[in-house]
Amino acid sequence: MRQYSINYLFVLAMFACLNSYAQETSVRGHVYGANGEAAPFAHVLLLQNEDSVMVKGVPTDSIGLFVMKNIPVGNYLLNVSQLGYEPYFRSLSISGTNELTLERIELTIMSQQLETVQVVGRKELFQLKSDRLIINVSSLPTFSGNNALQLLQKAPGVIVQENANSISLNNKGEVLIMINNRISRVPKANLIQQLKGMRAENIDRIELIHQPGAKYDADNAAGIIHIVMKENNAYGLNGSASFTAGMGQREKFNGSVDLNYRNNGLNIYGNASGFNNRSPKAEINHFREYDYQGDQFYYENSFKFVNPINNSLGFNLGVDFEIDKNSTIGGLFGYSKNTDLGKDFTSRSKGSVNAVPNTNSQYLLNIDNPNRNTIINLNYFRKIGTNGSLNIDVDRVTLDVQNSSELTYLDIEETKEKQQLIERQDLKLIP
Repeated sequence: MRQYSINYLFVLAMFACLNSYAQETSVRGHVYGANGEAAPFAHVLLLQNEDSVMVKGVPTDSIGLFVMKNIPVGNYLLNVSQLGYEPYFRSLSISGTNELTLERIELTIMSQQLETVQVVGRKELFQLKSDRLIINVSSLPTFSGNNALQLLQKAPGVIVQENANSISLNNKGEVLIMINNRISRVPKANLIQQLKGMRAENIDRIELIHQPGAKYDADNAAGIIHIVMKENNAYGLNGSASFTAGMGQREKFNGSVDLNYRNNGLNIYGNASGFNNRSPKAEINHFREYDYQGDQFYYENSFKFVNPINNSLGFNLGVDFEIDKNSTIGGLFGYSKNTDLGKDFTSRSKGSVNAVPNTNSQYLLNIDNPNRNTIINLNYFRKIGTNGSLNIDVDRVTLDVQNSSELTYLDIEETKEKQQLIERQDLKLIP
């Protein structure tokens, strides 16, 4: 048995990612309401079939049309809702075509008459304004357990390519990320790790600004994604804690703690969060067969992921001090760690020429890829006049990425002999 140590993402995983991207589909449809009229600004959600977790969500446009892009192959549940109509559900199977056009979706007017009306102040999931689309994260409980990067992957028009450290909007190029009215200027690799450490439970809304105004200093970017965190303006010491656990095909859980102290012009705040998610076993099979110069070639490869685990732990500690009614100075320290774990992943390849085997190999892979991100921020804000302001930020960011894997070559004949020996020993034990 021979062992090799590699210090970068293995080629097979990259191939698996490319293969999955090639099978993504766009879903298109029209939604109609009463009297066959188009239903503008209805909410269209694509949910996982197993646990109803949101995969993608979009509002319909002014003529009731919706398009959801980059949907992986799988079985889903489509949900359409609009005020005054019954919720619409249907099963949806994505098989890998480039585009899937659904038949006409007709909503049914809600027929139940309520004797009493209770008004609840809850925001809609999507709010459309002239220059932006607002996603109210806190309005959908199933967002719990996600991080900010996962929320962006589910947002309409946002394309996240984590391996390329790229976030784009409507295929128009890179965007600027703004957090609480402050544009983040850190490198994209650090920013993505920072977004992974931000829990959905701490986010109030996400604004997709397609047409940034002059005040944003967008630097010719294709748009701005503004992440607005939840505020706590209560005086004294207060906080909250949450814990969520679930079981789909495998277990997953997450938790968070938020503390805030405010007294006169001083505000001290902090939060800590973590999650652990064990994915189900997955297998990818790829083969090709072709003729070349009179010879017939055949090649196949299979890759098995056995219970991969992804977990994260992060915290932030910050302080703001109001010098006067127009000036504020503050600082922030943040740390996050994201880890991908995998043990006993196997890859097997074999091929032949004219039905004569010419290659047969098998590998065993173990991965442990912790990524650590630290950010230190000092900031100063001063309001100038009625509409002016001065904002100064100084950031220091560190990123420690470890893509270390152990790849072991397995001798197939030796493995077969060991398996046969084990089977013979088992037979001897049978009375």
